[in-house]
Amino acid sequence: MLFRKLWLSLCAGALLAAHPLQAEEPTQLREVRVAYIGILPSETTEHAVYPTFDFLKSQLGHKYRFKLFDISNHDFLEEINVLKPHLLFAPSEIYLQLAAIPQLNAHDIAALKSVFSSKTSASVGSVFITRADRNDINTIADMKGKRVAAANNENLSEWWAALGELKEHGYAPNRFFGSERFTRERHLGAVEEVLAGSSDVGILPTCLLEAYEGVGFVAPGSLKVIEPYDNAKDESPFYCRRSTRALYPGIVISSLANAPDDIVKDVVHTLFTMSPFQGNEWAAGYDYTEVLRLMKDLKFGMYENLRDYSLGALLQRYKTELLILLTILLFLIGNELRVHHLVNKRTAELKGALEAKNAAEQEAVLGRKRLSHIERSGVISQMSNIIAHELKQPLGALLNYAAVLKLRLNDKMAEDPLTKTVVENMDAETRRISRIVDSVRKFAKKSSLHISNTI
Repeated sequence: MLFRKLWLSLCAGALLAAHPLQAEEPTQLREVRVAYIGILPSETTEHAVYPTFDFLKSQLGHKYRFKLFDISNHDFLEEINVLKPHLLFAPSEIYLQLAAIPQLNAHDIAALKSVFSSKTSASVGSVFITRADRNDINTIADMKGKRVAAANNENLSEWWAALGELKEHGYAPNRFFGSERFTRERHLGAVEEVLAGSSDVGILPTCLLEAYEGVGFVAPGSLKVIEPYDNAKDESPFYCRRSTRALYPGIVISSLANAPDDIVKDVVHTLFTMSPFQGNEWAAGYDYTEVLRLMKDLKFGMYENLRDYSLGALLQRYKTELLILLTILLFLIGNELRVHHLVNKRTAELKGALEAKNAAEQEAVLGRKRLSHIERSGVISQMSNIIAHELKQPLGALLNYAAVLKLRLNDKMAEDPLTKTVVENMDAETRRISRIVDSVRKFAKKSSLHISNTI
């Protein structure tokens, strides 16, 4: 890796050193740096990148000096910053990562379309293969726990598309196969693994099995497609056998930030005049919806960070949602405090009103008691006055009768002590009753005065 970075730095230095010469020699051809990501299988490089590069040189070599560079898929951002290519061949999933980086200013100018597909955005998928004599493997469910072989585990056009199909069938892709073997070179290596029995299942990009059978690399009928998808279900025809329902864009050529407009214009025009080659052609009309969905579902490419479940990663990933949630919580807490304040305020007001009501009721009870007492006192006073008034006259008559009787019996009383005692006692008791009546009348007058003052 260190040697590779050193080599890239030397190349970049040589490229930058060449610019003064261009200023001194106006007739010197402008350099166009073309790069491709090393993740591309060797067959794709040989059958797509090299023919396209040669065609550009043949058509535009009189105007530009083309140079081709291989960029590592592990450090492609660093190497792009060092080499500063004008044009880049990359799988659609990597192009989307580049397009999301503003300083690269990556724009797709053409996409590789299979001649067996009617849509540029539905050019590649995956096909599961096994030996024709494997009667135990006919469906995707039969592949569970089996040994699988593929060129690599980084390409969308075979590995990720295949895992996406497994997930659509309800399986956990990372725990589906018993073992995985990657040949790292040609796709034909995966075919050889299956034919030799070293692997039970192989994964190939769509249309490659037909190509191998066509050139004689694979004997027709020696391999079978596992659970082939019915192409008749699609609105846009696809003419190769496949196991995946979803299809995706193939390789994308993109222009980067330092690509002059006239170079991009010439390259686009030239690409679209290129005849079909190796079953492919360059076309326009790009739709990356399925690629984005697959990357998000399987958490690879630009969504690889979704596999990180650390606290920092979760905070970074869901910071918008967390901010919204925090705002809602603060609002709810503030509203709860406000409600508590209002409840306490209303409770205090209600308590004051109840206390005032109770005080008023107690005052009313006391008033009723006073009124009842006044009424009783008034009745007693009136009755006392009536009784005193009515008794006064008879008592006066009794006193008069006693006085007359006392005069008439004056002589006899001296002779009869008993008569004297009776007459005197009758007079005394009558006077006593008269005094009692006078006391009652005085009490009644005082009560009347007290009632008047109370009212």
